[in-house]
Amino acid sequence: MITDIFVGILLILTALQFLSSQSLLDAIFRISIFVLIFIFSISLIQAVRKEVEQREELERLNKKLDELNKIKSEFLSFASHQIKAPMAVIKGYTELIQNVVENVPPQVKDFAAKIRKAVDDLLVLIEEFMDYRRIDEGKMEFNFEKLNVVSIVKEIYSNMFLLAKEKNLEFYFQSDVDFVFANIDKVRFSQVVQNLIDNAIKYTKEGFVRVNIEKKDNKVLITVSDSGIGMSKKFQEKLFGQFVRDPSIKKEIRGTGLGLFIAKFIIEAHKGKIWAESEGEGKGSRFYVELPILNL
Repeated sequence: MITDIFVGILLILTALQFLSSQSLLDAIFRISIFVLIFIFSISLIQAVRKEVEQREELERLNKKLDELNKIKSEFLSFASHQIKAPMAVIKGYTELIQNVVENVPPQVKDFAAKIRKAVDDLLVLIEEFMDYRRIDEGKMEFNFEKLNVVSIVKEIYSNMFLLAKEKNLEFYFQSDVDFVFANIDKVRFSQVVQNLIDNAIKYTKEGFVRVNIEKKDNKVLITVSDSGIGMSKKFQEKLFGQFVRDPSIKKEIRGTGLGLFIAKFIIEAHKGKIWAESEGEGKGSRFYVELPILNL
């Protein structure tokens, strides 16, 4: 080791200085210097060796971490494909029972609907984990197009109308414009809007869910508001983090705590902003998505 060689040379030079002492006092002074340098050298060698050992240990840990991340990635890919395939089959049979097979008792159709809902929820959870993995690995891809924001949001609203009706919620859509174009990945953007509306319906036991679109200068603002459970100020601060769920309802409603984290990543990739507001628990929530618009 270079440090050992340097220390050895330093000690030899110091010892030679001791041999060339001119008097007893000079010899005592030089030997004191030698002892001090010797102690310093031992400490230096120990410190350097400890640093080298720590660096080597860190390299080993990083290597193990890379291996674990690779195993995790491979497992998630395997698990998602192995689970999604049979889930799709189960979902297909429930749709047959509900819509195709004749003379099915109402109770059986009700069971089939519940099974289908459970399958859909599971597929959403799997897809959220896969999106989290894509973000973590920098592999989330986007296909941006010039699209009408209003028509996309309105279509999602229409598709979720029955879900709100099942809970007897007042479900509104309003837009002050018919056409607002933005640079959008339709699949990913729709994923965000659907997540926000679904959450609003899910966390609102009674009252309303409103979807509003308005154009402000060179931006379009989408607002999803509800009269649901609301949020504390403290919870709002960490709302868009990873694996964040409201402890007051996480036992009642399933989820990964990744939906809003993924939504934030997607909207920021669209060069937009997403945020939430609430006056407090039990006072409803408002979620906002703001995107830059494209001029025709």
